[in-house]
Amino acid sequence: MVQRCSAVTSLTLIVMLHPLPCSGQTSPAEQLYAGLRVQSLILPTPLSGPTQEGQPSVPGQRSGALAGILSGLVFPGVGSYYAGNSRHGTTHLLLGLATLGGTLGGLAAACDDGFNFCDEDDAGYTIAGIFALGYVVNWVWGIVTAVNDVGSYNSWLRSQAQPIKPPTAEPAPVPEPAPAPAEPTELGRDASGTWVGSISPFNSMPYSVKMSVSAADRVGDPAGVILYSQPASACGYFLTLDAVGEETFTFRQNTDESGCDAFGKVSFTWEGEDILTGRWYRPDGTFWVVGVIRRMR
Repeated sequence: MVQRCSAVTSLTLIVMLHPLPCSGQTSPAEQLYAGLRVQSLILPTPLSGPTQEGQPSVPGQRSGALAGILSGLVFPGVGSYYAGNSRHGTTHLLLGLATLGGTLGGLAAACDDGFNFCDEDDAGYTIAGIFALGYVVNWVWGIVTAVNDVGSYNSWLRSQAQPIKPPTAEPAPVPEPAPAPAEPTELGRDASGTWVGSISPFNSMPYSVKMSVSAADRVGDPAGVILYSQPASACGYFLTLDAVGEETFTFRQNTDESGCDAFGKVSFTWEGEDILTGRWYRPDGTFWVVGVIRRMR
């Protein structure tokens, strides 16, 4: 039997998993309401953010609710891209495109003349229903995955945060206090030598780090070179002493190699005579990753 159906009703099938409503069937508004009730039952409740009670908040955390909204209302996979997991994002994006294309293809096979004449007995309806079911499953799966990706990213970010040492008590005032000491401009400890270690940025392959430090003594002096290696690439950077403290010092990184990413500063804290904890920063000053390197003897 051939009946006349609107193009809007045809698109309703993609979300509602229901044949095209024609005369004598429920209205699109009623089907939409029923679909929302089904979706409310299968979605996790509530879509909570990544920060759990009792866990400290650190700069740069991302919102699990926003990730779920992006994957639910924009397109499957977008929330995972926002959370920094491009592998999950690409998977759900491709599945969404494939199932959406299969649904539209099945409807096109069952309907002629721009979806105005549709044959309810056509096999295209069955094909469209199968692909539409796959789209909805991927849609729900993509929302849950995006929220979990945000949780993983925020957990990693908290693990990289270094506890801040409490400030030391100031000395008691004296009638004639001595002038405050000037900011140090010289490296108080010998950091020369070859240092090796590794860093593991979020959602990226680890880098092997090899740093060769010359006898840099004052701020602004050339300090040596640092090399970052992955299985398929390696980039070297010149180091310049940028700042020094009582137990810390900072290098500024520059490179003239084409194809190498711009890196910002790296700040080191002495953990022992031959052990340094480094905190790497992007060129805009935001934190990137923390790692430990050791001096070769």
